[in-house]
Amino acid sequence: MTPTTSTAQSLDPLDPWGFGRSGADDGPSFIEHFEPLDEPVDDEPVFVTLAGLPLPAVCPPAARVAPAPLPGPGDRGRRLPFPRQMLGVLSAFAAVIMAQAFYIGFSLTGEASARPNVGEAVIPLPPADASAPAARVGALRVDTGRASARVLIDGVLAGATPVSRAGLSAGDHTVRVEFPSGAVVERTITVQARERVSLVLDAPPPAPDRAAIAAAPAAGWVRVHASFEVQVFEAGQLLGSSATDRIMLPPGTHQLELVNAALGYRATMKAVVVPGTLAPLTLDTPRVPVAINAQPWAEVVVDGRVHGETPLANLMLPIGEHAIVLRHPDLGERMETVTVRATGANRVSADLRR
Repeated sequence: MTPTTSTAQSLDPLDPWGFGRSGADDGPSFIEHFEPLDEPVDDEPVFVTLAGLPLPAVCPPAARVAPAPLPGPGDRGRRLPFPRQMLGVLSAFAAVIMAQAFYIGFSLTGEASARPNVGEAVIPLPPADASAPAARVGALRVDTGRASARVLIDGVLAGATPVSRAGLSAGDHTVRVEFPSGAVVERTITVQARERVSLVLDAPPPAPDRAAIAAAPAAGWVRVHASFEVQVFEAGQLLGSSATDRIMLPPGTHQLELVNAALGYRATMKAVVVPGTLAPLTLDTPRVPVAINAQPWAEVVVDGRVHGETPLANLMLPIGEHAIVLRHPDLGERMETVTVRATGANRVSADLRR
């Protein structure tokens, strides 16, 4: 066999990739290997040149070990970039890497499967104390919008809104919300096990000034003017009558009912009461038809005013009491007091011949 020379990097069996090489080792190395010739050649010395230093190595035929077959020209693409002694080490290293990757993937898969779905309303609620089981507690959230308020739950300060409290035992709890304006709102909230209850409150209007209320008049009055007496009712409750000088009412609009049962009169009026003032109410007296007749005939005088001679079919008179005088030149006169009602027929009749 005839040695041939090729150029390659110097390989260290313990450092096949050359990580430990220094700049001084960057020079080319020459490795001689054998290629077969036509006739065998025995007992030829083998020269191995490392870093330019030839070292003879002669092995006797009896002690020579058959070398491993070298790759041919067609096998140059499958040459290993490291010695075959490192193949076992690299295989063990690759097995460790694959085992670690499998373990990490299995851990991530288990963690993802343990997570709850986004749509599930699963809220971990730790118990308020060690003696309360987690399955018997709930949570409470109190919100007052833009207004900030102090929240006390069962008399214990929970903080400023919005505030959340977990670990409340299932059952009723007293929530007290104190606003900076001085307004206080209290609610009793029932908390169910493993549920979150939300309490949303609006800030109440500020409390009125007590001094201003004390100084301002708290009521007004009404006075009823009528030619006949009427009673004043509101929502079925008797307030007074037209004979009263004034009737006290709270400020605002009132629907008053004016009644005179004897005259059959009933009417409704609206009164606007202003604090500290007197509102007058004036009633128009209704006029109704009255029929007057006399035998044989007579002149009719009502309340001192002559209205003609009988018969009078539709003499319009205001309701109430009236003095009616019937005069005859030969038979004299007769006077009667008549009550004219707002409802029903009003008739006056007399026989002057008797």
